Amino acid sequence: EIAYADDVAVANDGTIYFSDASAKFNARNNSGSYNASLLDIMEHGGHGRVFRHDPASGSTTVVVDGLNFANGVAVSADQQYILINETGAYRILRYWIAGPNAGTQEVIIDNLPGFPDNINNGLNDRFWVGLVAPRSDLLDSLSDQPWLRKLVQRLPAVFRPRAVPSSHVIAITGDGDVLMNLQDTRARLPALTGVFETRDVLWLSSLFGEHAGRLDKKDLAN
Repeated sequence: EIAYADDVAVANDGTIYFSDASAKFNARNNSGSYNASLLDIMEHGGHGRVFRHDPASGSTTVVVDGLNFANGVAVSADQQYILINETGAYRILRYWIAGPNAGTQEVIIDNLPGFPDNINNGLNDRFWVGLVAPRSDLLDSLSDQPWLRKLVQRLPAVFRPRAVPSSHVIAITGDGDVLMNLQDTRARLPALTGVFETRDVLWLSSLFGEHAGRLDKKDLAN
C-alpha cells in the first residue's frame, strides 16, 4: 500500500519510478502532508521507498527501501540510472536501472547543508535540487538517540523544531559534483523545492509560496 506518494519520473520506455516518502506517516492521519513529513524526518525510522511501475504488465515493485523520507526522483538523460533525494539523511542516491551496475545503488552526495526536496532534470544533463530548509542543529544532535527523536516528535507542534527561512538551490552532475550553488541570504522566496530550467530562465517552486519564482540566467553572472 502506498501511504505518501511524493515524486514521479518517467523513463523513455514508459517505466514509471515514484517515491513513497513514508510508509508510516501519511497526510490523512497526520494533519496534512507537511506535518507528516516533519514526523517522519524527526523519527528517522527509514520508512521511505521508491517503486518501479511497468505500465505494460501492470506490475509495481520496490527498487529501494529503508530511506529516511524518500523524496525527489529523476531519470538520467542516458536512461542508465535514477537519482533519489533522501531528505531526512541530507543526501542523494544513485540507483542504476541499466548497464553492468543495474540493481545497485550508491550515495553520490552526502552531508548536504539542507534538506533536499525535489530533483529535476535540467539542461546539459545536469540536475537541479531544491534545499527546502537548512539543517537542524537539534536533529543533528539527536542523530544517535532515536528514542529522544521520537519523544520530541510527540511534543506539541509549538515545541518542535521549526524550519528556518531559506532560499537555496543547487545544480549537480549525475556523479554528485556541484555545478552551481545559488542562495538568497534574504530568503525572499523561502522553502524552495525545485527548479524548472529553460534556455533563458530558472523557474523556482516553493513549498509555501503562492507564486513561482523567476530567475533570468543573464543575472547569474552579476
